[in-house]
Amino acid sequence: MNELIYNDDIKINIPDDILFTDDKRNIIKQLNNMKKNYNISTFFKDKVKNPEIGLMLMIIGDYKNSENKKRNAILNPKNKFIGINYKFIKDSFVSYFTFSK
Repeated sequence: MNELIYNDDIKINIPDDILFTDDKRNIIKQLNNMKKNYNISTFFKDKVKNPEIGLMLMIIGDYKNSENKKRNAILNPKNKFIGINYKFIKDSFVSYFTFSK
């Protein structure tokens, strides 16, 4: 696999209010705007208490009944670009990941 190149243009904005971090309409609107100019292949978000453990779980495997979508997106050789946005909101670490071919 090749190194992922950070691209600020495919970064999804995170709201300041924790209640709106799961707002699918806002996320889909931003993704649809990006798809006009970029070949977006995958998007996922994480909301965890400990960012280091969250990162580790992305690499070694997602949750018990998942298909390892996060790990597959990170390691997919077809993905060339990554957009990452993150922030602490209250006691949660919120991160959004966007991948493009």
